[in-house]
Amino acid sequence: MGDEAQLKGTVLVVDDQPLVARMVARLLRLRGIDCETHLRAFGLLNRIADLKPALVLLDVEMPGIDGSSLAALIRQDPALSGCRIVLHSGLPEAELARIASSCGADGYLPKGPAMVGLLRTVTQWLRDPSASRHAARSNL
Repeated sequence: MGDEAQLKGTVLVVDDQPLVARMVARLLRLRGIDCETHLRAFGLLNRIADLKPALVLLDVEMPGIDGSSLAALIRQDPALSGCRIVLHSGLPEAELARIASSCGADGYLPKGPAMVGLLRTVTQWLRDPSASRHAARSNL
């Protein structure tokens, strides 16, 4: 298992597209990362409270309530505010950066075929929970 054995915590992948959620979760699990999925905004705050994930990988564009509003709600709840939030979206990177900054997310990663940035960021934060809260940026 090597370096993956040092990883601490669970990643909660939140995406209303089941295929995307499964693909990201499978990729993380293949790297030895504990991962759960949640496919809608409804019930997310309760799921976070129960699961206590180290990191929430949160889609921005979801029906009902968008990811940036969910991130702001997570930050307002003292019981949930300790988890890291990384926005994950197909939006243009400049817009994604602006949204992440305005809603209190720790960072952002664009969706796309190159998943190296996602793996690198998730691995870094699970290894070192004290790493900078704004370390997640697109490196692609």
